[in-house]
Amino acid sequence: MRNLKFVKTFKLSNKPTRLYQIDDNNLLVGTEGGKIEHWTVDNGECKKIYDAHPESEAGISAILELTSHSELLRGEPFDANAPLEFKLIATASAGAKEFRLWKLHLETQVLYPYLKIETTITDGIKYLCESSDTQIIAANEKVIKFYDFIDKANKDVVEKEKKEKVELGKQMSEIFLSVDTEKRAKLDRASFIQYFKLLSVKIGQADFKTAARVSEECMDDVWFELDPEGTGYISWHAVRPFIARLVAHETELEEERRIAAEERAVRLAEYNRVKAERERRRREEEAKAAEEAAAEANE
Repeated sequence: MRNLKFVKTFKLSNKPTRLYQIDDNNLLVGTEGGKIEHWTVDNGECKKIYDAHPESEAGISAILELTSHSELLRGEPFDANAPLEFKLIATASAGAKEFRLWKLHLETQVLYPYLKIETTITDGIKYLCESSDTQIIAANEKVIKFYDFIDKANKDVVEKEKKEKVELGKQMSEIFLSVDTEKRAKLDRASFIQYFKLLSVKIGQADFKTAARVSEECMDDVWFELDPEGTGYISWHAVRPFIARLVAHETELEEERRIAAEERAVRLAEYNRVKAERERRRREEEAKAAEEAAAEANE
């Protein structure tokens, strides 16, 4: 039978509810009353008591070390080659609807409050989970909430791009309907050429301009790809893939033409070189023959 050895007793100010070990000699103890006590193991001393969640009388339910490298959570860029100055800690209380982020400075072992994140979890948070570099999950027995940390400037850009995309789709649809006089949601080749020209003029986007001026070879190839059965029509739903493929294939054909032109230039250069070499030899032979004829005449 294994014997248990009593080591040490800590006289906490409140009942413990959660533990987090900083290192071999430092321990964070979450307690009732929303407090966190910092204890040193060697001498059993309480170095500091943090009123971590003063709005709650319940116990600390989570002390979670975050591994995120995201500047959105850390507040500064992460440098993998630089010495680590702090750990990012998330805490929650079973009696509070917010969770908090702290910076635990490794040199001083001091917790500094960093962020307070309000939630809609009214019955308190019992669990915290880091699901990604920019997402933290908060939960209790009744509900799970996902909280994303988003760059507001980037969010505004994304929202603007979404609106512009919707507006572009609306414009494209209106122009398509103006060409689709039979209202069949599909166009034949001549109508599509007209449609692309209208997109180029009215919207002016680069890929629309390219689609409006592609070569006959490009149009033939892509039309066959999208209409292999030879129906003579391509539907509205294939418009974007059609344009994308036209742009890509025209680039492919231009590359083929460039390579072919380079090969023709190489062949022409070689032909001219051989021709020039033959001309040089002919002249040398003529000059030599003239010299020999002159020498015979002098004799």
